[in-house]
Amino acid sequence: MKPVYKPRHAVSMVELTIAVVLTSLIVSGLMMLYTTGLKSSRKGLDHLDNMNAAAILMSRIEYDLMKAVAVNDPEIGKSANGSTWRILTDEAGSLGTIEYQMVPEGIMRKETIGGNLQSYIFCRGKRANISFDRLTLDAESTQEGKNAFIVALNVADAKMEATGDEEFEIIRLISWRSQQ
Repeated sequence: MKPVYKPRHAVSMVELTIAVVLTSLIVSGLMMLYTTGLKSSRKGLDHLDNMNAAAILMSRIEYDLMKAVAVNDPEIGKSANGSTWRILTDEAGSLGTIEYQMVPEGIMRKETIGGNLQSYIFCRGKRANISFDRLTLDAESTQEGKNAFIVALNVADAKMEATGDEEFEIIRLISWRSQQ
């Protein structure tokens, strides 16, 4: 008897090329979907981080203004990138000074109480701009009248400066009872 030869079905070069092309198209599509999702997630996290930094600073400014008894600058009707005011401290009858100013690292808060200077930089590592617009809420107010600041705070990622992505701005009217 003669051995029976069975033909084998091998993969031709054309079939192999088609399989590789289809696989690479599917994989590249999945990679594009994955990287788009990562970019979107990162963008959302950056936005939340900017919102958080702005909220922390703004709440600190509001808290400090609640204790303010006198505002040194800016003058009423003026706007400035920093502000200084006198505050009542937790110690009975003691006065201190609070100063906010823009510095290259962020926004610096200086507190001087009884000769002790403490400073802290908010929005560190971010592009932050702040403006204090001082105004009077009542046209007939006296020194005992109600004063206010319109505080505009803009926070953005420092590394996103070229694209302008994920910039967060908060504008708040903060009033206090002047006791000058």
